[in-house]
Amino acid sequence: MKHYLAVIIIGDVSNHVNKRSNFLESTHRVFVEHIGVWKKYMNSDEDILCLLGQGDINLDKDYEIDLENKIIIVKSDDSYTGNDRVIKQLKTVDSTISYDYIISTTSSSFWVLSKLKHELIHNTPKTGVYKGRCLYHQRVPYVSGSGIIMSKDTCQLLVKNAEFLDQEYKLNIDNHEYDNDALFGHFLHSNGISPIATNWFYDFDNNSFEDLYERIKQTEENDVIQYRIKNRDDRMYYDTIIMNALYIHYYVKSYTSTIDIPQNKMYQKVVFNNNEST
Repeated sequence: MKHYLAVIIIGDVSNHVNKRSNFLESTHRVFVEHIGVWKKYMNSDEDILCLLGQGDINLDKDYEIDLENKIIIVKSDDSYTGNDRVIKQLKTVDSTISYDYIISTTSSSFWVLSKLKHELIHNTPKTGVYKGRCLYHQRVPYVSGSGIIMSKDTCQLLVKNAEFLDQEYKLNIDNHEYDNDALFGHFLHSNGISPIATNWFYDFDNNSFEDLYERIKQTEENDVIQYRIKNRDDRMYYDTIIMNALYIHYYVKSYTSTIDIPQNKMYQKVVFNNNEST
């Protein structure tokens, strides 16, 4: 069995977007574009296994893994933030794949895998790891669900307590208390595991292309590893352009790339030219 430095599970609801007409008329269609970019670079490092994590309540088995197409499906609903799907995916990976770290992330996140690899090898302990962008809920720190890095033992602690976490999630979601990322933080905090806060996160959320390439170059110089692209309005337009621009900058050495972006059922062509990217 091949051993991986890290396994990244990308929350993927694009299969349900394609099946449901109500999704097609909503901003959730942008998830399809996110996954399209992921597929361009997710196989770029042989030590990091990226899997598109999907849920299917009608699956006739507990899980299904297709390593050729890099897909993991668990018997669960397709809720983007649901606890059940995330825990089952962690459990499935932990029981079937050899790894040092496991990362749960969103389709709207963009990772610089070469920098992530360096961070894991040189700046991350082997055990007790719960790492990422640190937020707070009721004064308890937790790692944003946009990118949770865990060591094997931390993942196994969550999996071992899956039933308890599911009960707590259902109770608190009914009371509008918190989502599953905050729930993980409260649980791990009660078990003596605190987040390792990072400073290599950058948010694209301001609905602007102003100085886009300059911002990308500056964040590269600042050693940003994870970007979150979640604009406040018209995500199909802004998110898609920014996600593709990041891909081109980090994964295409020299290019003239034309990207077709749908906006209000029309298409605009945005051309990025860069001969300086790495």
